Order: sequence, then structure tokens, then C-alpha cells
Amino acid sequence: MKRGRAYDWIPVWVDKWLMGSTRFELEPGERSVFLDLMILAAKDDGFIRANPDMGYPHGYLSNMLNVSLGLLESSIAKCIKVGKVEDKGKGIYYIKNWNEYSLSVSHKKRLLYEDKDSNDTVLSHGDTVSHSESKYKYKSKSLYKSKEEEKRVQREEKEPNGIDQRLTQLLIDLMQKNNPESSTLKHLTEKKQIDWMNQCRLLRETDNRTEADIEKVIRFSQGDSFWQKNILSMPKLREKWDQLWMKAGRTDGWDQDAWVKGMEKRLEEKKNGTI
Repeated sequence: MKRGRAYDWIPVWVDKWLMGSTRFELEPGERSVFLDLMILAAKDDGFIRANPDMGYPHGYLSNMLNVSLGLLESSIAKCIKVGKVEDKGKGIYYIKNWNEYSLSVSHKKRLLYEDKDSNDTVLSHGDTVSHSESKYKYKSKSLYKSKEEEKRVQREEKEPNGIDQRLTQLLIDLMQKNNPESSTLKHLTEKKQIDWMNQCRLLRETDNRTEADIEKVIRFSQGDSFWQKNILSMPKLREKWDQLWMKAGRTDGWDQDAWVKGMEKRLEEKKNGTI
């Protein structure tokens, strides 16, 4: 385990932590231990171990984290069961999908530091730290081959908002109602759920669909005997949007002229490169 610095950190994404699967898979005490394990893993590139050949004795680890031995062991067992932690043997554990916690695209491009000999440093986000707190300055570096690629990634990485969260949860709830034993929902990870919300955001912002229209299509897709078997994710709903919209509209006073005009407008916008 490498020696840490006072300003080392890992990202804890707010929406993932509040609304992701972790909240439902782990009890409050277990979530606390899992978070401690992630912090500890940050010192060793995702591993929880004393050295490359030996893990920590559980008694020592429980004292280090200031939790009971019973809670530590039950939490580790639960984390292994739900696929958040891997048992590497010899008491060594690894945070599964560690790169997703520590090395997302947005994380990699944000903080690259270099030594700086000065009294005070002003970081790019406006915070000031003294030389005694940090000898590093913020430095950005593009990871992209072109400006167009960077803009595309930035557009796709924008945070979903409350509308996207609500509509995604609506789809999940209706899928659960249709099939309580849904394999798709059983394997719906935090990462996939965030991707669903992001696809919903792209439906609104890129495809120019309204919140009401998206809700209408979600409810239709999960109420129709054919489509409820075929629309099992938000990406699939976005992919099949035109067929769903036409079919849904025919069931409740669909305005065909308005739909055609909307399609013509979107095609023109795509042609002009505005969307």
C-alpha cells in the first residue's frame, strides 16, 4: 500500500451514490464499510492488501476502519455476493470495476498536477490553497484527437437531471410490474442505470423530445403486449422511438400532421448540423 497524501481523493458521484444499486444492495452499515474499503483501495490501485502477496488480517482491518469484526466480515461477504468486491485469495480483495470509480474520462481529464514553487496557488475552479497545503497547480490536458471528439464526449457526459431520473425510474417501475423476475433489472448496475438516464437526456436535448412525449412513449411501450417484450432499456426505447411514437399516437388522438412537420424539422436540423 502506497503512502497517501492529505489531498488524495476519489470521486463519489452524487446521483450514483443516492440512487444507484448500492443503496438497495447494501444495508447502511454495509454501505459505510464499502465506502471505507473504496477509500483504502485508492491507496493501492483498487486492491485492499498489506502487500502483493498478503491481505490484511480481518482483526487488523476492523481496527483500522473502527468497525466490529462481525460487520466487517458480513459487509465483505455481501459486497462479494453482489459483485462489488472480488476475493483474490490470501485475504486480498479488489474493488470490482475499479477504473469506473477512479478513472472515468471526465476524471482523467480533470486533474493532472505538476510541482510549483509559489506561496499561493489559485486552482481553475476558483479555490485558493496555500503553499503549505499544496505544492501543485491545476493543469488541463486534452485526451481527444480533435475538438469535435471532445465536444461529442462532453455532450454525452453531461449530467442527467431530475426529469431524466424520474422518466428512467418510471420505465424501471413499469418493467418491474410487467415482469417481477426480469433478468434485465436484476443485472441493472449503477453504470447501466446512469447510461439509461443519459439516453433519456439525449432524447430531450439532442432529439428534441418533450418530457410529456417521452413519458407517453414509455407508458405505451410497457402497456403494449408486443413492445413490452422488446423495449427493455432506455437506449432501446430511444433507438425505436419513431416506431413507438407512431404506434402510440394512433391510440390516443395522434396528430399526424404535427408529427410529420416535426420529423421534417429534425431532418433539416441534422442536415444543417444544428443537432
